Amino acid sequence: MSLAEYTEAKYPLHKAAREGRAGILKLLLSTGKYDINFGCFDLIRPLHEACLAGHTECVRTLLEHGAEVNARNIDGGTPLCDACCNGNLEIIRMLLEQGALVNPPHTLNSPLHEAALRNKWGCVQVLVEYGVKINASDCHHGTPLHVAAVRGYLEFAAVLLSFGANVNAPHIHSTPLHLAARQLDVPMIILLLEHGANVFCQDNHGKTPEECIAPVGLNVAIAKKLLHNWACGAPEQARTGLDKLTYEFISLWQKDGLITEQELYQFYKDMVQLEAEEARENSHLAFSQMTDDGRYPLNLSGYDQIFANFLIGRTPYGPGRHIFGCFEHSVDNGPFHLIMPAPEDEEESESTIKIHKEKRPKRGSLPAK
Repeated sequence: MSLAEYTEAKYPLHKAAREGRAGILKLLLSTGKYDINFGCFDLIRPLHEACLAGHTECVRTLLEHGAEVNARNIDGGTPLCDACCNGNLEIIRMLLEQGALVNPPHTLNSPLHEAALRNKWGCVQVLVEYGVKINASDCHHGTPLHVAAVRGYLEFAAVLLSFGANVNAPHIHSTPLHLAARQLDVPMIILLLEHGANVFCQDNHGKTPEECIAPVGLNVAIAKKLLHNWACGAPEQARTGLDKLTYEFISLWQKDGLITEQELYQFYKDMVQLEAEEARENSHLAFSQMTDDGRYPLNLSGYDQIFANFLIGRTPYGPGRHIFGCFEHSVDNGPFHLIMPAPEDEEESESTIKIHKEKRPKRGSLPAK
């Protein structure tokens, strides 16, 4: 394309910068006829065009000829914002070395937000080196971590968290975990939980992230992270992590038809194993939870080895046979009590309770040998 075609264009410098014609750009600037900082529609300058298109030589040429490094377009966006849209790290460093503001005020989107919106996670380290505010929040998107969570940009979220992004940062209605849960994004949910996301905080509708997570279905990986977070500091009203999982998750799964009897049986087996692991690691002993009349899970399972037989599928009642019906009469029982087979009739129930009460030692006393 000849020089004449550019000189005849409405905005010659903009056209050359946008198309990456560094040689023609130098020729145009050498004539002295064109304002290098002229803003055309939306106050876009030639430097904006070159940065957005990722043309390194054009950016270098414009800066060498005096282009304003912090020029603003109609939305307050700077060339650095456009460079982060493109993700060209060489241009980003070049601008920062020339004095570009890493945290420019009054922009529609900050440079870091622009990178987040386009999943340009490679930009984060460079911006951090120059002092970017990793938890900066705007009125539209929240923090960059909110952006990554709602868009499913797992790598970007991981990089932000590695540089200290606040995993529980609030934004109008939600935390990043709320957003990931609503998207049913299992890998993102697990990542946020691994970094200590709070599962008990409420959004403007009073919903916690776990209530949003429940429709994900039977996902033991999520359950394990939830159990770990609960074990490391759940509020008192949460009881145990497995209680929450049982009473809230399972009921929702059943209501929505997301779980079969066999799946529920397998899930309980998995949860028993997970809770045992958490107990060893965090002294979170769900096995020591008492029922309303002072019984422990071991009291209920020790007789006739029912508990062990149930877990390996050898109970005569069949795996999970009474699980669906056990919730209505077990408000004060823990989940390990719930997985015990329910009595077939009132006579069996009364006799079982009588046996339990006769054999149960008094509180504070040792069991009889």
